[in-house]
Amino acid sequence: MEDMTLIFDKFKAETSIPSIVLTTEYADNMAVTDSKLGGNPYLPKDFKYPATSKGECLKLLAQLNFAKLPKLENFPPSGILQFYVLPSDDMGLYDFRDSIKQDTFRVIYHEKILPDEMLMKDFPEIIVNDRLHTPWFPVEGELLLKGTVKNCHMTHHTYEFKETFANFCKNNNIEPLFESYLINFDEAKKNMTKAQYDKHWKKRRELYDLINEALYMPDEAEVHRISGYPNFIQGDPRFHYDYLKKYDTLLLQIESEMHDEKKYGYKVIWGDGGVANFFINLEDLKNLNFQDVFYTWDCC
Repeated sequence: MEDMTLIFDKFKAETSIPSIVLTTEYADNMAVTDSKLGGNPYLPKDFKYPATSKGECLKLLAQLNFAKLPKLENFPPSGILQFYVLPSDDMGLYDFRDSIKQDTFRVIYHEKILPDEMLMKDFPEIIVNDRLHTPWFPVEGELLLKGTVKNCHMTHHTYEFKETFANFCKNNNIEPLFESYLINFDEAKKNMTKAQYDKHWKKRRELYDLINEALYMPDEAEVHRISGYPNFIQGDPRFHYDYLKKYDTLLLQIESEMHDEKKYGYKVIWGDGGVANFFINLEDLKNLNFQDVFYTWDCC
């Protein structure tokens, strides 16, 4: 097991990239320009409030003020980036095919911050989470966001993992240790007896559990973050849809988050305790082009 620990420590080191881990808190007297979840957004007074093509008002999900957050390479050094979704049971994703169509969700970047007298003061009233018949919204109230830079290593959640791990094993001459995990079972089972298949499948499950446990980040696996590697409940959609693989950079992850032990319930809740992710192409990020973003969320 010690050798395995060294193997996974090396994999973590080779795949680690900087990430901003975001923590939430309820705070009094929050500025309209603060980084936050929920609440009213920073908007110039002549800005058209975000709405769907049918005229349904979107609600601010998250706002990131990069001037008040730690710096990350390729991310804006300043300006405010906002994420809006339509309050609904689907939280802005009626159809998975619309996950890159910014209608029931929107990503808006404000490069310059205007003085207070030039900002919107009157916002549409959007009642959420009040009774069963009102639209659902994942955030309770308004939460201040604070960020800390921490390295984030790759886990099996992201679609690139299998190929990356296979190359790692090849480069370090340890492929035999993980043979049952790395082989293409659909092809290999054609030439296996039932006994061989059962043996490999059992070993495959053991290796899967070993990898999952070794790469799990108990303090950071279920966190809000900017950049780094994403978490999923039901798997990375980019694994199944090639056209989504261009969205190679995690723009924002928002996890379900419970209140502390003193208060019952959730601060943030996606379905039955899921997670939402926004992805962007790296070149678009560098060019501050946020018109082409992939939004997805899943739960149990």
